[in-house]
Amino acid sequence: MLLFIAAAATAISILLLLFSPANGVLFTFAFKPVIDATWDKYFMGINCLKLIGAAFPVLILPRIMFSQEKGLFSLPLSGVGTLFFFSNLIGILFILVYSANYSNAAELFFRSLNAYVAIFLFSSFFCDRESFKKLLIFLLIAGLFPVGVGIFQALTGKLWQHRQTVGLIRNVGLYHDSFNIRAYGYQTISAILLYISYYCSDKSFKKILLYVYAGLCSFMIFKGYSKAGVTIFVIWILCWSTFNKKILWLLLIPIIILGINFATDNKLVDDMETLFSKEIGVYSGVENERKIFSGRGFVWESIWESWKKKDILKKMLGAGRNPGAHNEYLRILYVNGIFGLAAFIIFLFRAGSQLLSHIKERASPLRVMGIMIFLMYFVDTIGLHPSIYPAYNWYVWGFIGLALSGVEGLEEENDQK
Repeated sequence: MLLFIAAAATAISILLLLFSPANGVLFTFAFKPVIDATWDKYFMGINCLKLIGAAFPVLILPRIMFSQEKGLFSLPLSGVGTLFFFSNLIGILFILVYSANYSNAAELFFRSLNAYVAIFLFSSFFCDRESFKKLLIFLLIAGLFPVGVGIFQALTGKLWQHRQTVGLIRNVGLYHDSFNIRAYGYQTISAILLYISYYCSDKSFKKILLYVYAGLCSFMIFKGYSKAGVTIFVIWILCWSTFNKKILWLLLIPIIILGINFATDNKLVDDMETLFSKEIGVYSGVENERKIFSGRGFVWESIWESWKKKDILKKMLGAGRNPGAHNEYLRILYVNGIFGLAAFIIFLFRAGSQLLSHIKERASPLRVMGIMIFLMYFVDTIGLHPSIYPAYNWYVWGFIGLALSGVEGLEEENDQK
């Protein structure tokens, strides 16, 4: 049943992207969590995940290019984003030259194209107050499926995928791993915080419901038992509280967490100690330092040693393979060479510096959220490959681009509330 829903959603998304791109983007966001749940299934020999991953950028990029009166390069991060995309194209070319792996090259191309489109996505379609509100509503809808499945799994113990870390069973729902649960959880929390900031009155019942929704998202993220997820949670609390001058949050949230821990007979603290047991062991001197981040240190060392043996051309432009390095900088260094890594670092530096410049000028909720999402992405570059996750890039760089370009009428009306 789920596969048929995903197949129908994919078909409708493609039609809407073709004839009504803004609505197509909204619909795709709303049903992408359902489509992602069919990652290991095929409908008439077609994987819905791969189909929408290829169709989305191909249909959306031309619309963005031709809809910009001032041109594509008038949008934030367009120049450095294009430089990084160009470095990806060189790496993909080298995969074709050195390994003739056409399927791998094609997949990496569409993943990279999705990341490139994401830079312009929200700025092109949701740049005024009303369209931005629609976007947030559809993101709230998108979170219902993963949160619902996550809560059901926590209450019943139902396991669709057996994933674990240091003895803890990860509740990943119907997804491949805990990243999907975490990404959709934080995407939903982003929409909740921004909707409350711009579209809810102080004593609105809607506001209470949204805070409950955020609590359910947080619970779902916690049950995924991700070190990065916990780290991001702490960073987000500090950023949102400090920049928005909600210092009470810094006291209230720890009190709530301690209350939950007390009510669950110290389970929260016990689970956190177990989750970070290897890192604690390294700090105490009883564990090998390469065991941090779930033993990724061993993988990093292997990739680094392999890259060092390549000739100068491969080191500069790409080694002809896209490895599972569990670190975005090492992966890019290997597949795109020194040139690609430099382009990626320049891109990140430009995005971070512009966000800081904007937030110094005015710490609006949207700009604060831009900083929070950027820091989340930065955390993910340490142990994952975030630049090649299509839907994650739509969300991350969509919001960052919008935080830099602004939303017409958003802050003015917010000031009058």
